[in-house]
Amino acid sequence: MREIAERDGGARSRIAAAVILAAATALYLSLSIRPAHQPIARMELWCMGEADSYHREGVPKWYVKPWKFFNQQPHLYPMLTSAAFGIFGESVPAARGFGVLCGGITILMIYLMVKSLGRGDSPGRGIEAALWALFYAACPGVIHGFPIIDLDNSLLVPANTLFCWMCALYVSRAYDPADSSRDDAWRAAGVAASFALALWVKITTPPVLAVMFLAAFASSDADKRRRSAFAAALAAGFLAFLASWYVYCSFKHFPFMPPFEYAVSQLNATSNYPASRPFTMISNAVQTLLWFNPFFLILFFAAGAGSVVRMVRTRRVGGDLLMYAGGAVVFGGYIVVGGAISGYPKYVSPAFPLMVVCAAAALPDAWRGVAKSGAAAVGIIAGAAAAQLVAGDVIFLLRYTLKAALVHGTPVLSAVSAPAMRIAAAAAIYGIVFAVCMKYVTVKNFGACMLLFAAGYSVAVSGQFATAGYNVGYNHGLTGTEAATALVKSNIRPGDKAIAPAEIVYYLHAPGVKYMDDRRWTDRAYMYSRIIDPSNAAVAYSVPTNAIDEAKFAASDEGLLHLLQNNYTRKTVGSYTVWIRKRITGLPRNNP
Repeated sequence: MREIAERDGGARSRIAAAVILAAATALYLSLSIRPAHQPIARMELWCMGEADSYHREGVPKWYVKPWKFFNQQPHLYPMLTSAAFGIFGESVPAARGFGVLCGGITILMIYLMVKSLGRGDSPGRGIEAALWALFYAACPGVIHGFPIIDLDNSLLVPANTLFCWMCALYVSRAYDPADSSRDDAWRAAGVAASFALALWVKITTPPVLAVMFLAAFASSDADKRRRSAFAAALAAGFLAFLASWYVYCSFKHFPFMPPFEYAVSQLNATSNYPASRPFTMISNAVQTLLWFNPFFLILFFAAGAGSVVRMVRTRRVGGDLLMYAGGAVVFGGYIVVGGAISGYPKYVSPAFPLMVVCAAAALPDAWRGVAKSGAAAVGIIAGAAAAQLVAGDVIFLLRYTLKAALVHGTPVLSAVSAPAMRIAAAAAIYGIVFAVCMKYVTVKNFGACMLLFAAGYSVAVSGQFATAGYNVGYNHGLTGTEAATALVKSNIRPGDKAIAPAEIVYYLHAPGVKYMDDRRWTDRAYMYSRIIDPSNAAVAYSVPTNAIDEAKFAASDEGLLHLLQNNYTRKTVGSYTVWIRKRITGLPRNNP
């Protein structure tokens, strides 16, 4: 009877896990639909251009005029995005859809990783793994990161996660004497193959993780043969990448060395990175915390530290330690080096799956404890969500409100006073809910409280972003791209030129309108000459798209404004300021 009960309980657990995993995937896909259809942003044009040119010509190129050969990373991302174009047609939604697919694969991987790396073998482990997958799928940084057209936050995430998973599986089984040499060989092959795959996406991040994993495992007391085999597997993966990249370059007649030269140049740039940029560092850190859930990150760093303590005490390297080290290094390193590009910290995206899996390993009974709290847990989640709804979109405050104040010369304090009051009220609500959580409900430990807060935060922010009337992610807060493009297009005649941000240039498809280099936007002599040129039909810029110095120059330079006011008519379209050239009917085209 006991065996029958255990079998029935196991079947019910598997069904429940499948339902939760399906719900996680459905939630993620439904919330990713909106960002997948938003207009392309300026920073996405580089990867979109690579995929476009690879699809048409078999050669990846940067989106500049004249187009330049893309040589910074291997070409797996443009190849696969080009394949998506072949199936669904060459379009922005198709490119975003490929990224969304990468997110769905990562959600499934998290479920499988938590099951394979967890402690014990209880029937409820599958349910807990599915709940962690749901937690990952509901994060605003996940929902709005994968649709962004860029390799770091799309293809690199599952590729890098797979590599870390294979390494974690190898080291976590290295202390089991029952494992056969054949099992070791298969796991080593997984490490080699996944490392080669990750390198085909990007050759800067995976090697850093490989060296770190190798150093950690080499310092452990694992069997020497297994430590040597792990090193050999990493070397085999690197050699497999080199050989396949050489064959590919020979077949396509592409240069072999540029990606490696780029990696060295980035290493040199990182070593010379200015350390005295406190405001930039703080801004990067705050935006990254907001995207990837500040309460979960507190939980991760607190809970994962136990993995380090355990490793120091036992000299055994487990899969949870690799996940902790990988997540912490990628997360912390790219806050310093990469930052939040155009409003989204894309370089941090590969760290988040590792952090979730590490938290699941460090807190194996977290969801079980939450479930025992019942209605109290639901109330805490609701309280945290309510607090975040009161705070509003803090990323919008940082990426749009503050930037607009600096561009237009508005006093910063007056611009941020109302949002700051909302944030203060939200902090008070969080404090009250935390006090109640720690004193009165059944879950009285800090970790469970942070997990519930994290769930409430994700629910609120993901809901806010799903209903936002502006771009979310890159160019956060931007509106009016289609309308501004239509306005410029309706006033351009054959042969006319225009000054406009890159995304408008992309949608215009006008031969006379070229991509303009960043330095030109603040070049006074160049801008004056362009504006008085009779063939220049329009000037457009926006606070979210243009850099602060570019938008400020366009909005406040006296000489520029004098020329614009005399020759153009000003219109505001969403976030864009558009100047349309005045024309006198009946006169030749070159007489404005």
